[in-house]
Amino acid sequence: MSLTESPTSPTPGSLRGAPAAPADRWDWTLTLLILIGVASIVVAIAQAPAAVAQLYRDADSATGLVLPQLATHLPAGATINLGDHTWYEAWWFMRATAGLPEHRVIWESAPYVLAFLGIGGISWTVRMALGGRAAVLTAVALLAIGNGMRVIMFEPGARVGMLAHMALLLGALLWLAGRIGSEGASRRIVLGGGALAGVTALGATDQLTLYETVVPFAAAALVWWWRARSPTARLLAIWAIAVAAASIVAAEALVHVMTDAGVVASNSVSSYRFVPTNEIVPSVGNLLDTWTGLGDGDFFGAVIKHAALVSLVLGLLSLAALAGALRFTWRTARGWFEFRPSRVIADRSEVTDGRRTLFVTFWCVALAIALAADVLTTLWRAGSGRFLLGGWAAVAALLAMLATSPRGRAATAAAVALFALMILGLNVKDGVAPNTASYTAAEVSGISRFVESHGARVGYSGFWSASNFTLADDFREDVFPVWKCSPSTTRICYQPFANISSSYIPRPGVRTFLITGPAIDVLTPTVAPAYLGRPIASATFGSYTVSVYARDLADALGRE
Repeated sequence: MSLTESPTSPTPGSLRGAPAAPADRWDWTLTLLILIGVASIVVAIAQAPAAVAQLYRDADSATGLVLPQLATHLPAGATINLGDHTWYEAWWFMRATAGLPEHRVIWESAPYVLAFLGIGGISWTVRMALGGRAAVLTAVALLAIGNGMRVIMFEPGARVGMLAHMALLLGALLWLAGRIGSEGASRRIVLGGGALAGVTALGATDQLTLYETVVPFAAAALVWWWRARSPTARLLAIWAIAVAAASIVAAEALVHVMTDAGVVASNSVSSYRFVPTNEIVPSVGNLLDTWTGLGDGDFFGAVIKHAALVSLVLGLLSLAALAGALRFTWRTARGWFEFRPSRVIADRSEVTDGRRTLFVTFWCVALAIALAADVLTTLWRAGSGRFLLGGWAAVAALLAMLATSPRGRAATAAAVALFALMILGLNVKDGVAPNTASYTAAEVSGISRFVESHGARVGYSGFWSASNFTLADDFREDVFPVWKCSPSTTRICYQPFANISSSYIPRPGVRTFLITGPAIDVLTPTVAPAYLGRPIASATFGSYTVSVYARDLADALGRE
């Protein structure tokens, strides 16, 4: 094939039937998309203070800031449990900056910076492979951050770093596709690979990030080698496998070091299982709920009214994008085995097709892994959108590939513009959704004054009302999470995850308090158990009751 032939014709290393990249012609749709993207950034930054305030009223999010702060002064042998995954990368950053003035502002701002860098990096890889118009489409889709995505994008421990790692790894492949093997580049490529492996290892300590970044990275290079059979593709595949292997080994070493240091997580990949057959339908339903929720479109089960119709449109748009990406992934996977090259063509064409193959394979594999993990394993029981962030990014990156005709591409651009414009409109109209399942400012100040007046500065409460109180109270009081030992008892146990073990060592002669409140789940203590004895004082503030005791309640906590 000559360089003047149709770009949809199969070439060595290319994918048969995949649509060609759209031409970068400037028109009103491109202008509209850029304006929507810029407006989304402006609104996100303008609403950042309100978003941060509401985000950390949630105990799950607040734990990500409370644990690094409380870890400043710990007794020897204390164990820190980070929760359901090893967010070591964010942990190292926060511990390294804990001594800086206004470090909490740094911690709250860093996810914004990292999220925008990740979105920009992914969009740049799209530009390298498909052109500027496709990059704008991806950027606008990823910048459509509503209430559902905000808690994932802008919380330190919620895997926002995955976007940056994806962009870095794929960007390295695309950049090297035209340079590896060139004279004098070997030393720089080896050194660059070592640096890339080191940076990747930091994120790969979280095993889900490893599977959704390192595996697609290696798979993309191998697929290009399989299809092109060229010296360039072979060298890139060898380099990618070496970087991936080094990243995995280094990540495992870092995990062992952190485990030995007493910083662990409750779960790992080995603690999950494939779902039994009777959970397949519920897991698919959870996927639909969670996926549409990421785009503020979770209409399932909603009462039919105006707001639900808006959610319906957003949900259908996000599901249509997912369906299109799955169809494209299926066709791409079939194409890996349907066409094999017999010759090598001009270097320039090989690089162009190679970049496209690397790009498509990376995102198809990432999407497949993200969805398989959420549907086919017990991971779905957590029901959290942060497990689907890699899949969401993959769909956004593949948007420009989903249609082959000019009319189809125009429809795709219009759908992305409508989706982003609706999210933007909701953000402007409604602002940041308030967290109504947490303390009000009056409740926090009232409880704080009450316990301080009785000489208590250490307390306990259910998970959903512990860390968020500590953070809202600016650490004047430390409230540690506990839960009922079982749903059928009032006996209280220490919480075996997302905690610091030394928090539950009894403190002789220290007054403590217990906060009880609404039943967020079946293990939330809603009343002070009688077996704890008579409190020296108690009071109710809004939805919460606080009881002060003359001793440390840690000596009464069960270990079941």
